[in-house]
Amino acid sequence: MGLLSQGSPLSWEETRRYAEHVRRHGILQFLHIYRALRDRHKDVLKWGDEVEYMLVKFDHENKKVRLLLCGEEVLQTLQDKGEKVNPNHPTLWRPEYGSYMIEGTPGQPYGGTMSEFNTVQDNMRKRRQEAASVLKENEAVCTVTSFPRLGCPGFTLPDYMPTPVEGGASKSLFFPDEAINKHPRFSTLTRNIRHRRGEKVVINVPIFKDKNTPSPFMETFPNDDGEAAKAAKPDYIYMDAMGFGMGNCCLQVNKTKCWALYFGYHKPMQSCKLGTEWLESCLVEEELGVLVEILLITREGDGAGEGLEHSSCEEQLRELGVLSLEKRRLRGDFITIYKCLKGGYSQAGVGLFSQATGTRTRGNGFKLHLGRFRLDIRKKFFTEGVIRYWNGLPREVVESLYLEVTFQACSISEARYLYDQLATICPIVMALSAASPFYRGYVSDIDCRWGVISASVDDRTREERGLEPLKNNHYRISKSRYDSIDSYLSECGEKYNDIDLTIDKDIYEHLIKEGIDHLLAQHIAHLFIRDPLTLFEEKIHLDDANESDHFENIQSTNWQTMRFKPPPPNSDIGWRVEFRPMEVQLTDFENSAYVVFVVLLTRVILSYKLDFLIPLSKVDENMKVAQKRDAVRQGMFYFRKDICKGGNAVLDGCGSAQNGTGTDTEEYTLMSIDTIINGKEGVFPGLIPILNSYLENMEVDVDTRCTILNYLKLIKKRASGELMTVARWMREFIAQHPDYKQDSVITDEMNYSLMWKCNQIAQGQAECPELLGVGFNKKQSGNKTDSL
Repeated sequence: MGLLSQGSPLSWEETRRYAEHVRRHGILQFLHIYRALRDRHKDVLKWGDEVEYMLVKFDHENKKVRLLLCGEEVLQTLQDKGEKVNPNHPTLWRPEYGSYMIEGTPGQPYGGTMSEFNTVQDNMRKRRQEAASVLKENEAVCTVTSFPRLGCPGFTLPDYMPTPVEGGASKSLFFPDEAINKHPRFSTLTRNIRHRRGEKVVINVPIFKDKNTPSPFMETFPNDDGEAAKAAKPDYIYMDAMGFGMGNCCLQVNKTKCWALYFGYHKPMQSCKLGTEWLESCLVEEELGVLVEILLITREGDGAGEGLEHSSCEEQLRELGVLSLEKRRLRGDFITIYKCLKGGYSQAGVGLFSQATGTRTRGNGFKLHLGRFRLDIRKKFFTEGVIRYWNGLPREVVESLYLEVTFQACSISEARYLYDQLATICPIVMALSAASPFYRGYVSDIDCRWGVISASVDDRTREERGLEPLKNNHYRISKSRYDSIDSYLSECGEKYNDIDLTIDKDIYEHLIKEGIDHLLAQHIAHLFIRDPLTLFEEKIHLDDANESDHFENIQSTNWQTMRFKPPPPNSDIGWRVEFRPMEVQLTDFENSAYVVFVVLLTRVILSYKLDFLIPLSKVDENMKVAQKRDAVRQGMFYFRKDICKGGNAVLDGCGSAQNGTGTDTEEYTLMSIDTIINGKEGVFPGLIPILNSYLENMEVDVDTRCTILNYLKLIKKRASGELMTVARWMREFIAQHPDYKQDSVITDEMNYSLMWKCNQIAQGQAECPELLGVGFNKKQSGNKTDSL
């Protein structure tokens, strides 16, 4: 949920008086961070996951299920039994917007090893069990994106009536303030968004027109002061509070540390670090979205890659040292050496090392002897070229309990590159993870919550929305502060910035004068057209050189599909990007599959230097298509045809579309999600085949490879339509319910049946082959079988 400061929250009128102060000092804080850390060296990928849970209670006698407003108490119990007793506890728990919600994360973030993909689902399962263990009989934790009867009478326990009065936080006709988490930030955000906007938020979702759905579909609203009647649209489901968006659940992430050896471009010497640090202590940070930390390895100046534009892709990779055959061999050599040192090959390692017992020896105490190993056997021996690298390793690395070797080199420019590339993937993954077809007790005609959340936090005034002439505001703003990105950040993405970008010109000119490049300056200047939404009395006057709360105040309330995140001041955390569009799934298996898919794709983008860029206006069109009902099977998405300029052995013969709807001169064409994910001969190679090619070039143990294969099969079959998305499965469940009248209405008993089925599936107590494939329960029990 972003920055959770403690203190005394200010009213909107008080916050507005400090808006310029927050913006001015936010920019100064950004500049301090940028100057200090733009050339910083960090490691590659570290990540984790955050899953939001809803707490529910089943009334089996009356066939009802309600949201349990005890999140604060459950959270306190979990923290008291976990992290407060044991700092190394395997789980962490945090608050979320709804009083019926909690958020769980791994106790320690995941590192860069492939084998850690094998632990994601186990940790998610542990969290679910841990949370369930502190609940009472008939209470449960569920990972459902949107509670189908959220906002209906009696949807909470205890039961509270909404209070649509001016003094309340949301003034909602449907969502009681008691359902908002008691942390002051949440109610303050809710109230200040409404006050800044000048009216309640307006959410209109198209209703699914079934056989007996009234046409036009229109509602009357008791206790309405006229605002709802004016805002509600015919044939739409009307909602009026932030809780209808932020009260939904989503899938999120964080990070870890591990021993790793990192090679820079063109660098004959290596640098070593303990995960995130150059042999220093590690800080753990929790963030929203799928967090990918881009860590910086020097390229011997900024000119790496110059003069290679016309070389083949193979030559470029060899020159830059990315996934070259030599580097892959060297990686294997290090793994073999380490196994020999740790006794993995018994007699094979005898006599290879000389040991220095003192600490004055340069490098480490286990030196390799030239000529004591063979050059032609790859199973248990290694090539001579590795000797000088190994002997120069620091003692701390060699004597550690774990070694991971990688050759992925990244920088702030590559963080911006990844931000751009993943932005084009957001609509695709959102459609693949679609899981929210029901709102306020009705069947809607959309499958994803993105537009609902966007409207639920839309604080733009009538002037900013273009409904009235500008008088009190400075800008026309085309989007909510929760929406898709508005500009690419990398140089290669600049030519695809075809959306009119509203910026604060004074901030832009200030940033340019301070040496910030045009693309990054306009990005920050665009974020800072927004006002701060919350401000705490104790956090007004800050040390700009050592704190970043004012920058984060604006940054963290621009909820876009991607987020470019500078490092916090005085920490070892690096440049990051967030991937934010995914919907939470019913089971730990599904959630693990989507997280692993995105993390793997991130690695492949950086390793193969893939190019997914298309005009941003087309990405926006894709976002609209992705939210539609059954977009996975019915939608067509603009996607780049040639994703590897200059050719790539992995992608040969598949780089251009021949059967798409575009012309030969276009860089992009309309494709189905099946084509994008699984590929089509002569049209597009497919993301999963590319991921499989990447895995073939990595050292992956059989057990981990089997786990990843099961995850990718789920994604593959969801994309092809062979398996249903959660949204499609929920629709069919309701359509087949004996109480459904084909009128788009979800009754209490229908909601109870659906939620009970979801709970059984999540617990592994019910099969659901149309959603998960055959043999899902075997996977749930921990057996590493091919369950799909």
